[in-house]
Amino acid sequence: MIQLSPSPIQSMQFENNSLYIKRDDLLHAQFSGNKARKFQYYLNLNTQLVDKVVAYGSIQANSLYSLAALCDLRSWELEYHCEHIPKHLQDHPSANFAQALALGARIIPFRQSSEKQSTTAFHAHLKAIEQQCTDKTLFIHEGGFGVEARFGVHRLALEIEQWMHEKKLSKLQLVLPSGTGTTAGFLADSFEALQLAVQVITCPCVADVAYLRQQWKNLSIDSQRIQILPNFEDRKFRFGKPHIELFNIWQHVQATTQIEFELLYDPIAWYFLAKALNQGQLTSSDANPILYLHQGGLLANQSMLPRYERMLKKMAS
Repeated sequence: MIQLSPSPIQSMQFENNSLYIKRDDLLHAQFSGNKARKFQYYLNLNTQLVDKVVAYGSIQANSLYSLAALCDLRSWELEYHCEHIPKHLQDHPSANFAQALALGARIIPFRQSSEKQSTTAFHAHLKAIEQQCTDKTLFIHEGGFGVEARFGVHRLALEIEQWMHEKKLSKLQLVLPSGTGTTAGFLADSFEALQLAVQVITCPCVADVAYLRQQWKNLSIDSQRIQILPNFEDRKFRFGKPHIELFNIWQHVQATTQIEFELLYDPIAWYFLAKALNQGQLTSSDANPILYLHQGGLLANQSMLPRYERMLKKMAS
């Protein structure tokens, strides 16, 4: 059995508020962060039932490395499909892509050239691959979106429940960024089942609020129980593109907390959280504190930091 110990929670001062951070980046040496929670269901699955995982997504996705780590821990084969592998990345592997290769992942691009093809064609290709999977092959959807994620996310909720009990808290505000919204949705469901007064607060990073609500509907989650961060602006930040505002808040949070966060999801949540705190729309109090859920995924910074460095150099010239 491979066990994940509860991740620590530490206090911090941020924008004149006392906050807490759930350090899921410290969950496990190889298997940590948001994706580890989503894939925890597979961690102790009967190994006689599975010998291979087929998955898909971005070439630098946090889920790529997490799946590679999972398969390495379980001695499974990983076949990972992506739309395209840029030539510079093929020639100079880095970040999640490099680490996944080192763990034995077989990464298969849909197209060899940089010429774009329709997303519909790629998804039709994935559908055909899914239909060809044998009984001993797991097909995992992009980013861990699916009901299997409920298992690990519920255990996260139980850890938070235990912490609230130790701190004698009856109320809590939990803040986290969202990609597909799976973690936020299942956390809200778990807190309701546990009869805990925890308000889940999130913001979409990949798409918009309407997309998140549709994703929650697909998972039979009542989106009314989840709050969107105040002042959130749909599409203010294009996902994956460097934005100086996001880099500034990332640096500010790191300087304030002495904790490194990843550069894709966390800065968007911190940007709108800081705004809400400064405008008094959210307040962290002793009776109802804010707990921020660290997303892990620090490997991605190996590819994002050089992009920000190039952007800053261009701005200075």
